[in-house]
Amino acid sequence: KELPKIHSALDEFVARDEAIVVANVGLHELLRLGERRAVAFEGSDPERSHGDDIVAALEQTAREGAAVLVVPSISLWWNEELQAQQPAIRARFREIASTEACTIFDLRRKPATFDAVTARGNGVAAFEERPDEGSDDLKLIAFYLPQFHPIPENDAWWGEGFTEWRNVTKSTPLFGGHHQPHLPADLGFYDLRLSETREAQANLARDHGITGFCYYHYWFSGKQLLERPFEEVLLSGQPDFPFCLCWANEPWSRRWDGVEDDVLQPQSYSEEDDRRHIAWLLPALLDRRAIRVDGKPLLLIYQGRELPDPTRTIEIWQSAARDAGLTGLHLVSVETGWDAGWDATRVGFDAKVLFQPQFSILDTVPKLDLGPEATRVFDYQEAWPILAEPDPVDYPRYDCVCPSWDNTARRGQESWVIHNSTPEAYQEWLELAIRRTLDRPQSEQLVFVNAWNEWAEGAHLEPDQRWGLSYLEATRRAVERTSVAHHFELKGVHA
Repeated sequence: KELPKIHSALDEFVARDEAIVVANVGLHELLRLGERRAVAFEGSDPERSHGDDIVAALEQTAREGAAVLVVPSISLWWNEELQAQQPAIRARFREIASTEACTIFDLRRKPATFDAVTARGNGVAAFEERPDEGSDDLKLIAFYLPQFHPIPENDAWWGEGFTEWRNVTKSTPLFGGHHQPHLPADLGFYDLRLSETREAQANLARDHGITGFCYYHYWFSGKQLLERPFEEVLLSGQPDFPFCLCWANEPWSRRWDGVEDDVLQPQSYSEEDDRRHIAWLLPALLDRRAIRVDGKPLLLIYQGRELPDPTRTIEIWQSAARDAGLTGLHLVSVETGWDAGWDATRVGFDAKVLFQPQFSILDTVPKLDLGPEATRVFDYQEAWPILAEPDPVDYPRYDCVCPSWDNTARRGQESWVIHNSTPEAYQEWLELAIRRTLDRPQSEQLVFVNAWNEWAEGAHLEPDQRWGLSYLEATRRAVERTSVAHHFELKGVHA
């Protein structure tokens, strides 16, 4: 029953006079391709073949005149236990189509940086070659939370139908003038399972100077949570907007801050899991939308210091990336108060990003006498200049800016609140961060914003009912003003 679907894919992507090899694992009916020339791929026996052997065998078939390799979806050779061999194939041969029935590789061409699957016809997806445009421009990247859709685990832990919106809408002010709750405006109380929502987010971000999203990625020794929005972004090819991933490798607990107290989902590590994890990550890292630094896909780990052997994990991941045809990965550890001053480059990371607000720095700002005793309240106008000037370090560290911060929706009276944030003050901070970043080597000009949609932490660029588009408009002004000023500085003219 799969043969008609395979025929359809071949008719669309492969000329009729081209010779085909089929990974058939003894299922000889798969070779019945009508008038097409088809032979079995003898190197496809998993008991006898490893990645290098398979590539060598395929190269030999190409020298003998074969044009394409067809891997039927029902082929045992392509099963999960052989996942480690897939990067070797993709690293050497260009994947030109993927359907529910088969995957097709061009044996005559090396791979391009392959595109994510783009919907086409009856489940058919083609991969297109596209240059990495603008790879040396300033990159303004917003952290992106995928919590806005229900999952079975959250139903069990927090109640049926739970999403982050439940925390957001139940929040109440703790003192006079306290802006709570934060309620969405233009995009409404969205569900991230909807492609229309994800497309609207990307359009808003692009129109206001954001160059990419950094999606939080939750991986627990092979188990994933909240993975659906990004997986659909990857598989659909939409939105056509740059991205990177941040592995949020904290355990999940009822305290919402990763502290192992009443743990809901523990975190564990092993070499075997490192290999399984990078195999899952590779399609995203190879996607043409992946944000790159010096040609290497950008990948963040939230708590790099928490890895039991970060040097070994990085060795495994870098090796897998090179085997897949990449020149390597640009790996960044997120600096929080917990690991402030830790030089992640000593264990193989390329840099850190200073996550904002940095609570260890914020705690040096005089508190406002507002709210309950357990609530820490600070003035944004006073806090941001201090947050923006951390102690210098000897390792590369990217700047980060937050438009506001207030985690009352999650923490109640034990919250941290940066009060009196305005778009104008946020713009000042962002302009400072961008100006400093423009002094870096061109390929390392990254600035992060926390965050695109951290609604329960009061840190969102998405429009709300109080400020509307004001923070996004401030973002665009900051990018435009610093870009113009930098242009004139390079020409020796004072703007």
